[in-house]
Order: sequence, then structure tokens, then C-alpha cells
Amino acid sequence: DVPHLIKHIAGELAPALLGALGLGVFFGLAGAFLTRQVQRLRLSSGSGIGGRDEVPHFELALVASVALLTFTASERLDYSGIMGLFVCGATTRHYTYHNLSREAQRMSHHFFLSLATLAEMSLTTLLGVGLFNYLTWLEQARRREGRTRPTSPSAPRRPRVRPSPSSPAFPRLPSPSFAF
Repeated sequence: DVPHLIKHIAGELAPALLGALGLGVFFGLAGAFLTRQVQRLRLSSGSGIGGRDEVPHFELALVASVALLTFTASERLDYSGIMGLFVCGATTRHYTYHNLSREAQRMSHHFFLSLATLAEMSLTTLLGVGLFNYLTWLEQARRREGRTRPTSPSAPRRPRVRPSPSSPAFPRLPSPSFAF
């Protein structure tokens, strides 16, 4: 029955990945087209969108909006939002980045680098809190059932009695609650 399972998984996975790939490429190319139009507007008129100083902020907002729109559209259509965002990012880097002004290129580099650093720090913090929560729960569960670790290797150990799983003395441990 393994071939049937593989067909089922491929049947569920392929449309989600291909849809996300298509949306990522579509929104990446749409963002490239829009930034190209902003570039033409900036070059044709010296003060296009409200002055030369406002154009890099507008370009950066446009790039970030395309990324958010890609993720949202992929998730709403039940595709992989992460995969759509990844493909959009690759397409944006290849086609859109060169349409941005030099200042907008620098700003986008620093903006997305800061965003990636914040995401990495948040993930590390959540993993640390989750690990601490789990270890605290485990220690409390051991104390409830009367098993505590000896404080030193030379401390006397109690003889261990192993109850059978069907006996009432075998404690059922509650599942840990990870509340963030």
C-alpha cells in the first residue's frame, strides 16, 4: 500500500508547491514591472512621486508590499506561503533589485537584514523558552511520581520498583503545556 500512499502525498503536495511557485513568480515579476515603472517615472521627471527624497521609501514600501501580498495570497489559496515567499524573493532579487535606486538598494538590504535578524532572534528565544518549559515540566513530573535525581553520584539510591503498565501504581503523566 506504499505506492498508494506516495501517490496520495504527491497528489496533495504537488498542487500546493506548484501553485506557490506560480504565485511567487507572478508577484515577483509584477513587482519588477511596478518598480520598472517607478524607475521610468523617476528618470523622466526629476521630481516624480513627490521629490527625489521620497522615491527610495516608496520603492522599499512597494517591494515589502509585494512580499506580504505574495505570502497572503498563497496562504488564502491554500498554497504554501513560505514557498511562495521564497520564490518571490528569488524573483525579486533577480529582476526587481536592479530597478531600484542605489539608495533604495541599500535601504532594502539593511531592512531585510534587520528583519531576518529579528526573526532569528525571536525563533531562538521561543525555542529556549520551550526547552526551559519542557525541562521544568519534566522535573515536576518526576517529583510527582517520587523519582528525583540524586544530587551527587555518591548519593545512595533507592531500589527501583518497576510497576507493570496495567497496575494502578503506574502514573499517567499529563502532557506538557507550552504556553507562550
